[in-house]
Amino acid sequence: MSIIKQFESIAQLHPEKTAIIYGTEHITYKKLNEKANQIAANLINTGVQPGEVIGLLMDRSIEIVVGLLGILKSGSAFCPLEPSLPKSRINLMIQDCKIRIILTTSRQAYSEFIGHFIPIDFMSLLRESSHNPDLQINQNSLVYVIYTSGTTGKPKGVMIEHQSLQNLFDGLIESIDFASATNFLASTSFSFDIFMVEVLFPLYIGRTVILADDRSIRNTRLLSKLISTQAVDFAQFTPSKLFWLLSDRTAGAAIDHIKILFVGGEPFPPLLLETTLGCTKANIYNMYGPTETTIWSSYKRLSNPSEAITIGTPIKNTTFIALNTDGEPIITAGNVGELCILGRGVAKGYMNDPSLTASKFSNVSDDRMYVTGDVVKIMDNGEYQIIGRKDLEVKIKGHRINIHEIEEAIVRLTPATATVVIPHLDMDGFNRLHAFIVANVDVHHVSWRTLLSPYLPDYLIPNYFHVINNIPLLSNGKTDRKQLIQLLSLSN
Repeated sequence: MSIIKQFESIAQLHPEKTAIIYGTEHITYKKLNEKANQIAANLINTGVQPGEVIGLLMDRSIEIVVGLLGILKSGSAFCPLEPSLPKSRINLMIQDCKIRIILTTSRQAYSEFIGHFIPIDFMSLLRESSHNPDLQINQNSLVYVIYTSGTTGKPKGVMIEHQSLQNLFDGLIESIDFASATNFLASTSFSFDIFMVEVLFPLYIGRTVILADDRSIRNTRLLSKLISTQAVDFAQFTPSKLFWLLSDRTAGAAIDHIKILFVGGEPFPPLLLETTLGCTKANIYNMYGPTETTIWSSYKRLSNPSEAITIGTPIKNTTFIALNTDGEPIITAGNVGELCILGRGVAKGYMNDPSLTASKFSNVSDDRMYVTGDVVKIMDNGEYQIIGRKDLEVKIKGHRINIHEIEEAIVRLTPATATVVIPHLDMDGFNRLHAFIVANVDVHHVSWRTLLSPYLPDYLIPNYFHVINNIPLLSNGKTDRKQLIQLLSLSN
C-alpha cells in the first residue's frame, strides 16, 4: 500500500485521532485528509502533470503538512522553498526544477515569482472536493526534490522517487519497534530531508506529530518544555543539535521522556553518547544515510558508551560495499575504503546535472549505486565505522589527514565537550589547523598542545585553539563550518 493510501486508510479508521499539534492548534486525521484532498483537487484542476515538481513556500505551520500531502495526492512531487532562504537560492531551485506552481500561505512572500500561486487559504478551497482523489501513483515517479547545502559549490537537487521513500518507511517498521512511540517531535527545518521521518512517517503509522514552532527550535528551554508538556516519546537530532539541547541543564528531564531517539546526519561523538545515555532510558539509534539514498540507509542501537559507534545494519533492500583506491571491494577487518550504497533507496540522480549524476551514481546489476564520499573502516563484526569524509581530508606538512579524527581525539583527550577543526589557508599560503572548542569548565589556562602531544603526532595537533560558547548550527542542525571560517577571515 502506498504512503498516501496508507494515510487515507488510517484517516478512515481513526478519523478523530489527533494527527498534528502545533502550539494551541491541532488537526484530526479526518480534517487533515479532507484539506489535503482539497489541495490535490485544486492542483489537478489547475493541470499538474504526474511527477511535476510543485514548490512549497510557507512558514512553519500545520499548512505545510496539508500542502505536502495535497501535492503527493495530486501525483506530483514537492520541493521545499523555505522563506528564510536567500532569494537567489530560491530562484535557483525554481529555475532548476522548472517550477510553475507554488503553494503558499502568502502570495506576497515571493511576489517576483512568474508563475501560478495557489494560496493555502482554506476558505477559498471549500469549493474543492474533499474526497480522496481516484489516482494511482507511479512508484517510479518523483516524490520530492531536496537541495543539498551546496557548501562546495552550486546546490544540488536530489531527486527521490516514491518507491525509495516507501522502502525507508517499511524498512524502519521492520527493523525498529515503534510501539512505545505515540508522539513524534518534528523540530527539523522542512527543507531538510529528515523532516519526512518526523512528519510523513508518523502519519504513515497512525501517530501524532508534535510540530515545534520557530521559537522552540531555537531555544533549548522552550524545546525542552515542549518535549515534556506534549509527552514526546520519539525525537531525532543531529549530534550538534543534541549537544546544543543537552547544554541546557533543564533538558535532561525532558530527554528522559523520550522512548526512541534517532541521532544522525553527522558522526556521533562517544562522549556525547555517554552523556545522552546518562540522561535517558530511550532506545538510542545511530542513524546513517546521505540525502542521495533517501534519508536513512542503516541503523545501530547504542546502549554501551564504550562500544564502537558503527553505522550498523542496512535497512531492507539496501546493500553496503566499501571500495579501495583501486575500486576493489574490501572485506578484511581493519581495512579502509569509500562507502558505496546500493538498493531501492538510491536517488534517481541530480536535477538537470547528468555529468555529476554520472560521476556519483551508476547501475550495478539491477540496482542503482551511489558513491558516498564517506571513508569507512571494517570492524571485527563486519559493520562499518565512519572515520571521515574524502572532502574533509587535507594535506598538512605532507601528511594527508582527516579532520574528524582530530576532532574526536580532542574531545577524548582534553576537557573539551565539543570541537570543530577547520583547515585554513593563512596569509603565508600554508594550511593551518584551527580548533574551535566548547567546554563546560574553565579552560583559559589549559595547554591544549601539552595534553595532545603525548598521543598525537605534531602534524595532527591544531596550530590554534579558540574557546567559544557554542558551536554554530545550520538550519538543518548540522555544524555551520562556513560561519567559523568567516570568523577566521575576520580575525586575519
